[in-house]
Amino acid sequence: LPVVVERVVAEAKALQVETAQSFDQNLWREERTFSCQKGCANCCHHPFLVTVLEGLLLYRWLASRGKWTTALKKAVQDARDKTLGSDVEIWLLSNLPCPLLRDNQCIAYEARPLHCRVTYSDGMPSQCHPHELGAGTQLLPNLEVIVGYNSRLRGFLRKLNVVGTLMPLSEALLLGEAIDSGAIPLEDSDLQHARDLVR
Repeated sequence: LPVVVERVVAEAKALQVETAQSFDQNLWREERTFSCQKGCANCCHHPFLVTVLEGLLLYRWLASRGKWTTALKKAVQDARDKTLGSDVEIWLLSNLPCPLLRDNQCIAYEARPLHCRVTYSDGMPSQCHPHELGAGTQLLPNLEVIVGYNSRLRGFLRKLNVVGTLMPLSEALLLGEAIDSGAIPLEDSDLQHARDLVR
């Protein structure tokens, strides 16, 4: 990719690491107790949106470790077809798992998007499931952190005249692959996303 684009990608990666570390440090200071544990993946059935930069970073991580297989790409395409353009309420009720979930574990846990990194439960994990949401739900996505982070990512993208539309992870991953392979320039990702929405 052009140097200016690689610089923006590097800035995005640095911001992701910095934001996640800061969030974790604040959690330790607050001495909160969480019930999240390996094997619980209820939060992985919730809809969430990312920018194309997180899709590109995640795609590169998967590809560099040989995890971006034909089967995974098909699963990501299927997830994209089910979620792209869907209302969040419909997506939530559909109970669609993240396409990176295998046997209730994330195959890209080390490189997961920030939204995943700042979502915890301090109550009954079963109440985090999309079909159990209600007054007793204890799922704690840190929206303030997520909104601030996405705003900064959009600032990086504006340097390239890209709006920085939020989209399902599956769409961002597929655009990330197209960008990394040179099929489309990063600057055209918003246009390609708009085309994908109407196909």
